[in-house]
Amino acid sequence: MISLLQLQKELNNRSYYEFVKYFWNIVDTSKFIDCWYIKDLCDILQEIVLKNIRKEKARDLLINIPPGTSKTMIVVRLLNAWGWTISPKLKFISCSYSDELAEEGSMKTKELVLSEEYRAMYSVKIKKNRSSNSNFENYKGGRRIAVGIKGSLTSRHGDILIFDDPENPKMAHSEAERKTSKQGLSTLSTRKTDALTSVTIVIQQRLHPEDVSSVILATWKDFDHISLPAIYNDNIKPESWKEKYIEGKYLNKIRLGDEALEKLKANLGSRDYFAQIMQDPSDEQGGLLKRDWFKFFDNIEYKECYMIIDTAQEKKEQNDYTAIGIFAKIGQYLYMLEMYNLKLEYPEQKKKIIKLQNQWECRCIYIEKKSNGNALIQELKNEYGYNVKAIERSGKGSDKVSRANAVSPKIEGGFCYIRQHHIDFLMQATAFPNAKYDDMIDVFISAIEELLMGKNNNIIQHRQVLF
Repeated sequence: MISLLQLQKELNNRSYYEFVKYFWNIVDTSKFIDCWYIKDLCDILQEIVLKNIRKEKARDLLINIPPGTSKTMIVVRLLNAWGWTISPKLKFISCSYSDELAEEGSMKTKELVLSEEYRAMYSVKIKKNRSSNSNFENYKGGRRIAVGIKGSLTSRHGDILIFDDPENPKMAHSEAERKTSKQGLSTLSTRKTDALTSVTIVIQQRLHPEDVSSVILATWKDFDHISLPAIYNDNIKPESWKEKYIEGKYLNKIRLGDEALEKLKANLGSRDYFAQIMQDPSDEQGGLLKRDWFKFFDNIEYKECYMIIDTAQEKKEQNDYTAIGIFAKIGQYLYMLEMYNLKLEYPEQKKKIIKLQNQWECRCIYIEKKSNGNALIQELKNEYGYNVKAIERSGKGSDKVSRANAVSPKIEGGFCYIRQHHIDFLMQATAFPNAKYDDMIDVFISAIEELLMGKNNNIIQHRQVLF
């Protein structure tokens, strides 16, 4: 006769969701509060693990979900332990923004595998002589490694790579901290045991327009995206999950009901509330230009191109960059051939422009008449004979937000193309006007104004000297 323990084991083996419910309180003292998305996430994670075991190609996964929704329990603490019940040879690597956070998740996995309840059901055993909370192995070849984003993964590879909380919410508005997290993502993505069957899972509450998720959304090609804001909106992904929202409104009415959300908004402030809870770091703070509006191209044939420059006055950390864009216009379409974003003082600005003009042979150079712009205009015209046009702005509607609103129909209408490698530009564009810098966007807006909206009809012709 089959025992209840054997029946439960069979149920757990067939369903990661059932495993989560059964072992929840072994690793967490809080009560398990079920909700529809927990089973859906478990089912997706289960299929990822099973595909890896079957050596089938699997897609990487990005999950954006509010805090307090059991994400770390499901992805970091329990998945490894369930995977070993099916294939104890699996190798897991988990990474978080700090060593302490990464080790905590790994330690909970280890505690579960060592628990009486787990050992009563499964034969997986951890090697005692090769065991720490952040690095342990079983006797079948399986391994768990946990590191912070600054930790070393040299010569380490995994079948399932998990990046949970890649950025510290308290430091998300630090450009230096975000850069470190992005470097951590880049490193982790190279640690796959098999490029085709190993999987990277990134789980994060959105924090900033230029956070790790923004890099993934802008650059990853073959991946699945799950986005679950606390309240029903257009950010929900997959689309089919919209109909699962409770009362057509709530992701989780028990944990994230009206009262809880009001408290979160008061504590976080509007900016962080919309980022972390609604999974929209641009909502109410920016997002004027949407990523999907920008079209991409590889190579085109063009007869002439144009250079547009937004100068910075000083090469200091707090000052803006000098942004230089090279554009081609074909019919009613604009193509951004290249974008340069550099910290340059005046002499270096001039040298760079001359070098780029030699390279691109632009028909006209547009320079905004501000900072060092006026001096550049005069020197490039009088000393080098370049065809230069001064861009002058003043009065109502001359601010960047107003100008961006004015040109946005051109972008949304599909008339503006960029290259796939223009990642920094795309992140700055989708963060505008909330990003720290907007120099590249200023150049792009000027290009649309001058080249697509009929503002370049009075170009003064000057002799073009190339050297």
